[in-house]
Amino acid sequence: MEETDIPELPDDLDYERGRVSARFGVVAAAGYQPLPDVLLFHQSELGLTSEELNVVLHILAHWYAPERLPFPSAKTIARRMGVGERTVERYLTSLRKKEYLVKYRHPKGARRRKGHDLSPLIERLKPLAHQRLEDRRQRLRESKMSEVDLT
Repeated sequence: MEETDIPELPDDLDYERGRVSARFGVVAAAGYQPLPDVLLFHQSELGLTSEELNVVLHILAHWYAPERLPFPSAKTIARRMGVGERTVERYLTSLRKKEYLVKYRHPKGARRRKGHDLSPLIERLKPLAHQRLEDRRQRLRESKMSEVDLT
C-alpha cells in the first residue's frame, strides 16, 4: 500500500466530524491532539516504557504541521511531568538509542535551533497500522459472511 493511499473503510468505521467535541465538550475546545491507536496498543511490543511514551506524547502535542518539527524543551516536558530535566533528557536519549527519535538542529541563525524528528517512530508504526487495518477488514468480511449465512 502506498503512503498516499487512504484505506477504504465502511462509514461506521470512518471518522466523524465533531466526535471528539461530542465526547469531551469544552475540554476538547481547550485543545487536543491526534494519537495513533497503534502507538498505545503496541507500546510493549515497541519496547517503550511508560515514561518514554509520556515524553513522546508531550512531543506530539507540539507537532502542529508535518513540515515543522516539534520542539518542546526537556525543561518544559519535565515541568509538565513533574520530574527533573535530567530525567527527561535520559528518556530522550533512550528514545534516540531505540531509534524512535532524531535530534535535529536547525542551521545557525534559524529562528528555532532544535527539533525532535519523529519520522523513525512513524515508520515503525506503519506496519502495525497496516496490520490493524487488515485485521479490521478481515473482521468486517467475516461479519458480512455470517450475516449472509443467517439469511
